[in-house]
Amino acid sequence: MKTVQIDKTLVLSTAHFTDDDNSILARFARAHTDSPDSSAHFVIDFGYGYIVWVNSDGDFSEYAGKLSPAFICALRFAHKQKVEWVRFDRDANTVEGLPTFDW
Repeated sequence: MKTVQIDKTLVLSTAHFTDDDNSILARFARAHTDSPDSSAHFVIDFGYGYIVWVNSDGDFSEYAGKLSPAFICALRFAHKQKVEWVRFDRDANTVEGLPTFDW
């Protein structure tokens, strides 16, 4: 019998990234709707935020200069939690110690 794979997802508020990040994530999600796995930026727009892949090696350099240091900080936090995905959700709680923005 094959084992079932279950990926862990961390849920964070969209307040942990900037309005500019929101625009960039929307663009990443739209740009790769046909084959998102071909992109270094695996982002899915689910209507209330985004689901973002967390690199297992913790290297987020592909986002540097494109997204805010706060967004990268959130990804590093997720990597420390040993998750595969972050669901940035507008209705989720914020996490103390991570930057927040009111946009």
